Amino acid sequence: MKKLFPFILILLLVIMFPNISFSQPALKVGTLIPYTGRWGDSGRECARGMLDAARWLNQREGVSGRKLEIILIDDTSQPAETIAAYRKLNEADRILLLYIYSIDTALSLVPHVHYDRIPTFVSSLPSQFANGSKYPYVFSITPTPLDLAKIAMNYMQINPESK
Repeated sequence: MKKLFPFILILLLVIMFPNISFSQPALKVGTLIPYTGRWGDSGRECARGMLDAARWLNQREGVSGRKLEIILIDDTSQPAETIAAYRKLNEADRILLLYIYSIDTALSLVPHVHYDRIPTFVSSLPSQFANGSKYPYVFSITPTPLDLAKIAMNYMQINPESK
């Protein structure tokens, strides 16, 4: 009987608390990527790349032992649908990070992202959003035009023969 007690206790816990989880919850990353319209082809490729990267990470023990879950939502560039998709990701799905493909969508969601304090990655943004003290939750994946100009000036200063 003493040997069966732990198994009976675990069985009772599982029956009484069916939502109990012995593993850590997945890290949820929300994405707003267009599948249709003028950005549909490149958006589908971006989504495929994100899913492949998540699959690769999850096969290698995930991120700090936690699985990565990508939640894909079609970005139609319609203001009402964009806000509804953002609210779903934030309130229902409880995402940890947000990736936005379209600059227009990102610009319309910046106040919401700032209010909800969700770290957001955008394919590229105008230079004024690169100010970390003013927009601490918005990150650009590609360099801004101002950053590119600074890189070019530094390169020309270091390598004067390249002029």
